[in-house]
Amino acid sequence: MKLPTHGQRSFRFSLSVVAAAFLIQGACGGVKDSTGADPMGDNGSAGSGGSAGPAGQSGTAGAGAAGTTGSGGATGTGGTTGAAGAGGTTGAAGAGGATGAAGAGGAPPASGKFITINGTMVPKEKAVVFIHLGHSNMVGQALGPAALHGYFFDTQPRLWSYDGTKGTFKAATERTAPDNEGNAGGAGPGVALLKAAATLAGPDYHFISVARAQGSLPTTNWQKGGPLYSDLMNRAKGLAGKVTFGGIFVMLGVTDRHLLEKDWPGFPGRMAKIISDIRADLGEPNLPVLQCGYEVEATAVDINITTPFAKLMMPLFDKLPSSITNLAIVSAAGTGQQDDHHFNLSGHKTWADRAIMIMKDKGWFPWTN
Repeated sequence: MKLPTHGQRSFRFSLSVVAAAFLIQGACGGVKDSTGADPMGDNGSAGSGGSAGPAGQSGTAGAGAAGTTGSGGATGTGGTTGAAGAGGTTGAAGAGGATGAAGAGGAPPASGKFITINGTMVPKEKAVVFIHLGHSNMVGQALGPAALHGYFFDTQPRLWSYDGTKGTFKAATERTAPDNEGNAGGAGPGVALLKAAATLAGPDYHFISVARAQGSLPTTNWQKGGPLYSDLMNRAKGLAGKVTFGGIFVMLGVTDRHLLEKDWPGFPGRMAKIISDIRADLGEPNLPVLQCGYEVEATAVDINITTPFAKLMMPLFDKLPSSITNLAIVSAAGTGQQDDHHFNLSGHKTWADRAIMIMKDKGWFPWTN
């Protein structure tokens, strides 16, 4: 066979190089896609299409890059599909970014505890108990004025009296603090306290009276271990852990006149012990106390402000806030009188309104929405 000349070999080599260049371009197809990745977690950008290969040969696929995880909880949108190169396949869709975790914040969680009141499940934080105790003014003798009769004797939604001996609730009406002697008729301050609280509170709070009272008995009869204390606390302790205890309302002091004169000065110490025991038995060491001041409107011969008893006792009442933490005196001045030493309906409403406003002013009334 005749060998090609040197010139023929050079010409054929040049043609081979050109042909190889076209073949390489056709084999590689379209240019490589962009990644589209965004460091802030935005959408994956679209893969660009492969460029056309010569003579119908296939271009390579454009690959869409996946979107990175969206920050702040937003789901990253999928990358758009890469456009097809001439003769090439469609770029794949970018994967969606993962959903970020929800942010923390908002109100602290509730206790998760509830109490059932006549078939209604009420959260512990919205079932507020007022404990009240005392002498005949707490029992209640008030009958007039007639215009206030409905305020004390008509029921209102979400206001309750709790009977600890039966474990039952009933719509609150006077008397809320029975004296266990079968007396009926007159009103005390219990309902007025509940209604004054409901006026200030949010619409879904329930206020509950847990009460015990007895006419004429002094503070010595309210010491722990005695029947009055036990009766009151047996009612209250059945609710412990299921409700929020809101305050202790007390009408005691003027009945200490029934003690020997030598025992009158011991009034502040006896009151401190009663309150300390109630708080300890309920596990509420800071529970507010609203103590009725000396009954300065009384005209009875043994307790009016001109008597030796009144002159000794009134300064002792004034000392109570300094000897019992979180105690405030609720003045009895200007309260209407049913007789020579009991409040009438107007007097009880005035006193109850004062007590709740003192709680509000001292930051002891958090039950608003």
